Amino acid sequence: DDDDDDDNDDDDDDDVDGTCNSPPRFPGYEPMTEVETEEWGMLSRAVKYAHPHFIWSMMKDDIDFKFLQKDQYVNHFREGQAFTTKVGICKNLRQLSSFCQQNPDDFFPRCYILSSEEERAEFIDNYRLTAAISILKSYCGGANKRDRQWPGYLPTDAAGEDGGTASDAGSSTVTTSPDTSPETRRRRPRRVRIRRRTKASLKSTSRTSLDSNFSTTSLSDSTPLRKRPHSTIHPVMMACKICELYLMEKEHEFLDHEGECNELFTDEQWSNLISQFYLICHDHAIIDYPSGDVEEKGFRLLERLKEVMPQYNLDGVRNVWIVKPGAKSRGRGIFCVDRLDKILSMVEGISTLKESKWVVQKYIERPLLIHGTKFDIRQWFLVTDWNPMVLWFYKSSYLRFCGQHFTLKNLSPSIHLANNAIQRHLEVDSGRSSELPDDNMWSSDQFQDHLKSIGKADKWATIYQGMKDAIIGTLLSMQDIVDSRKHSFELFGADFMLTTDYCPWLIEINCSPALSASTQVTGRLCAAVIEDTMKVVLDRRRSKKADTGDFELAFKRVSDCSKDYGH
Repeated sequence: DDDDDDDNDDDDDDDVDGTCNSPPRFPGYEPMTEVETEEWGMLSRAVKYAHPHFIWSMMKDDIDFKFLQKDQYVNHFREGQAFTTKVGICKNLRQLSSFCQQNPDDFFPRCYILSSEEERAEFIDNYRLTAAISILKSYCGGANKRDRQWPGYLPTDAAGEDGGTASDAGSSTVTTSPDTSPETRRRRPRRVRIRRRTKASLKSTSRTSLDSNFSTTSLSDSTPLRKRPHSTIHPVMMACKICELYLMEKEHEFLDHEGECNELFTDEQWSNLISQFYLICHDHAIIDYPSGDVEEKGFRLLERLKEVMPQYNLDGVRNVWIVKPGAKSRGRGIFCVDRLDKILSMVEGISTLKESKWVVQKYIERPLLIHGTKFDIRQWFLVTDWNPMVLWFYKSSYLRFCGQHFTLKNLSPSIHLANNAIQRHLEVDSGRSSELPDDNMWSSDQFQDHLKSIGKADKWATIYQGMKDAIIGTLLSMQDIVDSRKHSFELFGADFMLTTDYCPWLIEINCSPALSASTQVTGRLCAAVIEDTMKVVLDRRRSKKADTGDFELAFKRVSDCSKDYGH
């Protein structure tokens, strides 16, 4: 989910240590000859002290904006880190409602800055709520649940195929076993069966702790985990209560009782609920029905939650989050974690301010898969002015695949992080579909051909417009933060993922996106986007009728708070 950074700065850029010296790896690449290298060196020395009219720098810090002349073109704006760092975009997108009617929850997975005490508390609250919803999802549906899944469940594979293993419990299409016919399912006892571990495996797993609501005295391969006689709250009943209180607040029935949900339950009860969540959703324990009508009540609650929660479809049942350090790049230090205690312990003991800028973002547990493999989309866009804000969107993009089959049973970066900086060093799974490329990249044209082959050709227009709307909303929230310097422009690379409903979700935005020809796909597209950028920045300033290549004018609006510094 991270960028392709190959630099050592703390921006989400894709520059390669400030240079572009890494040789491309695609077949047919020919390095410059010794004579050509010498000629370029002579030209560089000849213009070393000349006054440049056009500056393209991979490192924004190499540009001293105070000494730029008004007529000098430069490929950066000041204050771009407002949305190109993990902390910046997380913080500033919350102001979006002040600029337009868009809701960032519609396109940006919920995200929290863990170095902020207030946001850390908000994250804990959201983890608890998500755990409660996951319990209801596991209770009302799942791989072994009669004839239905939870509300909103969709297969993860673009072709409607099984995207992983059934034991992922919500992260992939369910594979039916021989005894799952409707007749057999109707004869089953009235209890929820989620894939579970035996008593021996539960004991051998150090992370599993049975809380006061469950008894292990009679645990066997065929016996469900049962409530103790004196327990106060059944996990499903507590989950229902938490979801009811959340819905009351969303429906404006609970406006004057902020924090009431936390006050209704003790710390011990919350701890017990999380422990039970781990058992039910991670270790696939079996729980009894607390009463006959609770299943229908839980199902109705999930239906209501689906209506009011924009991010309902990206969540599975494991409550996985992705933790990102703000001071690292290239996917370094990034982890997918599904336990609250582990997430909080990761940021304890940090000493410096730079190291403390950790963010935690909800991981997309229900991604759209292609042949059982996760991918993301790198989408370019160009900003040529901030007042009025002028946005150019590139019609071509490319997909980056992971080399391993998708599963939530293993949270290794090789399975879940599609950025090229990680995947290029890993072996591709030998059992992966031969339809997927060995270099883990497709162009958007190839993706559209794939969608057409599975009868989903119309989905690309929806995906493309969704990505465009997400970028417009993000830039609107930053318009009054970034300095509006005439003769500046900047090319950005945005990373998107798709959920099972073909909805695009913005993961992050990178400045100085990688433009090296690392594969045949990027070799063709990167050369084209550089040329088309020059057409927009230079040719179109001389003639409004100039060709702009694959760039289309996507948005133009004057800021309500003008601050053109004239540079």
